[in-house]
Amino acid sequence: MLFGGKFFDERRHLFNMHGVVALLKQMIEREASDLYLKVGSPPCLRIYGRLIRAEEADLRPEQIASYALSLL
Repeated sequence: MLFGGKFFDERRHLFNMHGVVALLKQMIEREASDLYLKVGSPPCLRIYGRLIRAEEADLRPEQIASYALSLL
């Protein structure tokens, strides 16, 4: 399937869907109010007004696109 002019791998998308669910669960567990996703940085959580980096690898553009698609 094509997405944004690139081939979209549905299996990778399903893997990334589990990744975004894990981040959302981490938000609940840590009582975070916001989740920030930026290419080249690890995900950040806003916890009691402070930005805290999640213990994840730096995000790639295709990860963020897949996370967004899994939430639609």
